[in-house]
Amino acid sequence: MGIHLLILILFVWLAPHVAFSAEPGCLNCHASHYEDWGNCNFCHRGIQKTGRKDIAHHGLIVGRYAFFRFPEDPIIEQGKQLLSAFACRRCHTAGKMGNHLSADLDTRSNNLQPDEIFAAIKLPSSFMPDFRFTQPQLVALVNRILFNSALRVQAKNEVPLVIHFDVDRTSDKNPFNQYCGKCHKVLTTQDGGLGEGEIGPNLSGLLSEFYPQTFKGQEPWTSDSLEKWLKNPRKIKKTSQMSPVLLQMKEFLQLLKLMGVSVPAKK
Repeated sequence: MGIHLLILILFVWLAPHVAFSAEPGCLNCHASHYEDWGNCNFCHRGIQKTGRKDIAHHGLIVGRYAFFRFPEDPIIEQGKQLLSAFACRRCHTAGKMGNHLSADLDTRSNNLQPDEIFAAIKLPSSFMPDFRFTQPQLVALVNRILFNSALRVQAKNEVPLVIHFDVDRTSDKNPFNQYCGKCHKVLTTQDGGLGEGEIGPNLSGLLSEFYPQTFKGQEPWTSDSLEKWLKNPRKIKKTSQMSPVLLQMKEFLQLLKLMGVSVPAKK
């Protein structure tokens, strides 16, 4: 009993001298700012009610990535424009829009630190184009991805996407590898990643609304326009260095299926 009483007395005496505070632990080291937006966790995550730095900084979002909480900030708008200009949605879902050929950026970012997202874009996987973004552009993109993620509530019936990258790129069993894979790459929902070429553009999502409208310079790609292009690229674009690709109708329909189109080209 006497020992318990002694411990209680020591605790009461030591409490004012230890790093306990009624205020969030962050404010023991950092000046307060943006008070109207909420507490420190709202922008930076972390664990604020502790005096131990290693615990407080667990899962911390540093300042350059914390603009995602400010929808009117120019960085958020810049990230939005970059997502559109580089057609990230040809493979990814972002802001509830896009194809499901690769990770859903709205939900995937919940499990990643901003620096991990930054690194994944800067050093892309084998079937992701290397866009060679500058560091400020990467920061803007990460902020926009976090912004979209904060707005997204995953539907209860949403099925997680499984992506298979390890495939036989040299197989001639499909028309893409046989006719296109030496110059192009593509992500498909049917066979995963196909092709090994770096000469031509990445064709992932080519026949979707999210691919850049580059047919004849300003038109979207469709099954009809793809058929015309393959028959005679230079008739569409005089400076094209691509040779004609003569496909049998069966092969062309297989190619469309790989591209996610179930309706054959009109004749």
